[in-house]
Parts: sequence; structure tokens; C-alpha cells
Amino acid sequence: MKILILGAGAIGTMLGVALAEKNDVTFYVREAKKEKLKNGMSLKMGSITKTIEKPQCITTLSPQEIEQKFDLAIIAVKAYSLKDLLSNLDSELFKYILTCQNGIGNEEELISKYGKDKVVSSVITLPASVAGEGKTEVTNIKGGIAFGCDSEKIPLKEIVDMFAEAGFNTITCDGYKSMKWSKVLLNMNSNALSAITSMTMEELFNSNSATKIEKMAFCEAFKLIEQENIKYCDLPGYPVKMMCFMYKYLPVFMIKFIMKVTGKAKSRGKKMPSLFIDLENGKSDSEIDVLNGAVVTLSKQLKQPAPYNEFLCNIFHELLTKKIERDKYKNNPDKLLEDLEKYIKK
Repeated sequence: MKILILGAGAIGTMLGVALAEKNDVTFYVREAKKEKLKNGMSLKMGSITKTIEKPQCITTLSPQEIEQKFDLAIIAVKAYSLKDLLSNLDSELFKYILTCQNGIGNEEELISKYGKDKVVSSVITLPASVAGEGKTEVTNIKGGIAFGCDSEKIPLKEIVDMFAEAGFNTITCDGYKSMKWSKVLLNMNSNALSAITSMTMEELFNSNSATKIEKMAFCEAFKLIEQENIKYCDLPGYPVKMMCFMYKYLPVFMIKFIMKVTGKAKSRGKKMPSLFIDLENGKSDSEIDVLNGAVVTLSKQLKQPAPYNEFLCNIFHELLTKKIERDKYKNNPDKLLEDLEKYIKK
């Protein structure tokens, strides 16, 4: 296949390098990035290392300047960069387009622009991280990629088989909404809370207050998702259904116990989640709006309150815009819970 990778960060590099072994892969990047990639690109997955010595890169999406049409375009930029990307992405460039972005709303935006017969959704459960310019490392390889679409006209099996041949653990889901909401719940787990408090997942699950906030935010999300008749599904390497059962039905002390005994609380080690990295890097945009914010958006559509997730989104945006100091809730989930309870009582 002729494949266009839109973005060459951790995910774009991982997918592009892996797929390049048996496919014709081109990366769309900025001019400065193109220069930096002249020395090659690499992917380390467990004990296996794959490389591209001379990656093909383009810095324009103008159909007049690109001779070939791609079989598949893969969006590998953050959700908040989607609008800018789509403003330059003509449907003449590709037969099908695949998004692997986190959060809710990306597929709907793509379908609105290109039609459902072109759009494929995917969910990645591999923790890819940048290990240098043009280098990506995946240390935990238990995850994989789930795929779904809403059109029988898309050759989904062919696309999924291509990723499997590239070395990825793959599954196919019925449609994409169940898959995407399941990934949102997985991404919500100790993400916003970790960013706000600067605490690791292990530290959060040592705290009654932090675990209580997590449970309340999840239960609020469950209520809304179930109103939409959306089912949860397990994703490669991650038993999402079990996680949902735990947060929905078990008390705080049992959640803490299970997370410790199973080793799940230590699964990230000292690695901090994406929302924390956004704050550390001083970004003005963040994926909070397509994670906890997706729950808030759904609540408005259903005209149901979602104060727990709304509060976390508000606090996160105040930290992003520096309206409150990072130290306010640092290592202090008790203070965060206290302010949350005040917010609920308003």
C-alpha cells in the first residue's frame, strides 16, 4: 500500500517505521522536522528494532504538488491539531483515512468532511514514547491496535491484516463508538488527576481522596455512556470491562487494594501521563477536552449534569492558562477533593 503518515511524533514514527517494511510510506512533516529526519528513523519494540535509513518526507499537502494518490492516510497528530490539519487535507490525496487519535469527536469530524465510506477508526494501546529525534520506543508490548468503521465499503480486513503483518497485535470491533469510549475510559484512568496533583498512578492509589475522585468521575461517565446505549469493550492488552466493573461497583478501599495487589497501580512506574506532559511543556492546548471533556460534552447533549468531570476540566484549564499555581494541588489530593465537594454543593 501507499501510505501517508500525517505527523512524525511517537505514534506516527511507530506506525510509519513498522509499516515501511512491506509498504511505501511517506511522512508529512514540517520543513524543520524533515531536515532532522535525514539521519533516519527507528522503532524499538521490546527486543526488536526496525529502521528507515532514508525516510520519504513531504512538507506540503497540495494535490498539485504531490504526484501520487495514497491508498491510506493515517492521522497521527493530537486531537487538538485536527482542525488545522483538515483545512489543508484534500480528499483527492487518499482513498481512505485512518485516525488513531485519543478522545471523542475525531471520527465525526472526519466523516462530516470526507464521508463515512472513507473513514476508519483505530485505538492504540501501546505506550509509545519519543527516544530521540526520529526515534520511538515501546517498552510495554502487551497492547496493540483495535479497528472499527461504519461502512461496509471500506476494505477493513485488508487494512487490519496490513498492521498485523507489520507486527502489531490487532482486533476488529463492530463499529467504532464502543471502542472509542472504552479507550476514553482507559485514558481517563489517573490521567487528569495525575496531571493536576503531579502524582504517579501508584501514589494516587495510596490516597483515599484521589481514589474517591476517580471513582466519582468514572461513575458519572458510566451513567451518561449507558444512556446512549454504548457498550464497553476490552482493548488489546487491557480488560476495560473489568476496570469499569471495579469503579462502578466496588468501594474505594477495594479499588485501592485491587490496584495494589494486581500491580496495576505500578504499571506506569515513574512515567507520567500525557496530560501531565502537556502541563510540563507549557502547552496552551490539551487532550483534556476529548477525554474528561468528552463526558462533559455528552452531559450537555443529554441535558444531564456532570459536575465531577466538569470540575476536573475546569481545574486543568486553569492550570494550563496559569490562572492557578501548579503547587495548589501538588501532592495534595485531599485539597482537590475538598474543593470538588464545594463545587458540587454550589
